[in-house]
Amino acid sequence: MAQAASDACEICEGGTSHHYCQECDQMFCDNCKNSHLRIKTTKNHTFLNERIVNQKEKPFCSEHDEPFIFNCVDCDTVVCQICAVKKHNRHNMSGLKESVLKLKGQLEHVVESRSTALRNDIQQIKQGSKVYKGDAQSAIKIISEDATRLKDLIDAKAKALIKSVKGNEVRNCDILSTVYSEFMDIFNKINKVKKTITDTNNMSDVALLPKIKQLQAQIDRLENKKVPGMPTFKYNRKQISQNDIENLFGRVSYR
Repeated sequence: MAQAASDACEICEGGTSHHYCQECDQMFCDNCKNSHLRIKTTKNHTFLNERIVNQKEKPFCSEHDEPFIFNCVDCDTVVCQICAVKKHNRHNMSGLKESVLKLKGQLEHVVESRSTALRNDIQQIKQGSKVYKGDAQSAIKIISEDATRLKDLIDAKAKALIKSVKGNEVRNCDILSTVYSEFMDIFNKINKVKKTITDTNNMSDVALLPKIKQLQAQIDRLENKKVPGMPTFKYNRKQISQNDIENLFGRVSYR
C-alpha cells in the first residue's frame, strides 16, 4: 500500500501493469485484471489506474471518502466501513488499530527474541574466540619450552661427546708422544753407531776388531721395538629424519 508503481505486472510479471487493486494492493496487467475479476472472492475488488503511493498521506478510501477503520485479513488491505460491507462481506476482518497493535506486538516480540538470541550467539563467539586464542598462546608457549628443553639436551649431549673425544685424544696423543720419543732415541743411537762405523775406515784391523765388537754390543743392547697399534677415531653420524624430529614433540589437534 505504500509501494511505488512498477512497470511489470505483479501477478504474472510478464505484462505491463496499468491497474491497481485497492483491496490486494497490487498492480495488474489487463489480462490479470480480467482474471481477477472473474474469481468469486475478488470479483468486487476495486481497480484504479494508479497505486496510492503513500497511505499515510491518504488515510481515506478514495472511492467512498471514508476513513480506513478495518483490516481485511483475507485480502491483506485496509478498508473503510462501506467497503467492509460491500466488497469484503464475510471476509476475516479486524479493527485497524487492533491489527496494528497486534502486528506491532508480534514484531516487537520477534525482534526482541531474535535480538536476545543474537546477543547470546555473539557472546558465545566472543567467549569462544577468547578461549581459542588462550589455547593457541598456551600451545605456542609449551612448544617453545619443549624446543628450548630439547635444544639444551642436545647441547649437553654434544658437549659430553666432545669432552669424551678430547679426553681420548689427549690420552692417546700422550702415549704416541712417548712411543715416538722412545723410537727417536733408538734411532739416534743407531745413527751414532753408524757414524762411528764410518769413522773407523782408517783404523787398523787390530784396532778395528775390538771396536766392532763394542759397537755390536751396543746394537744388541738396543730394544727391538715394534710400532704399537695406532689408535683410531670415527664418529658415526646418525641419520635423523623429519619423522624423528616430529616424534620429539607432542601432537597438535585441531577441531
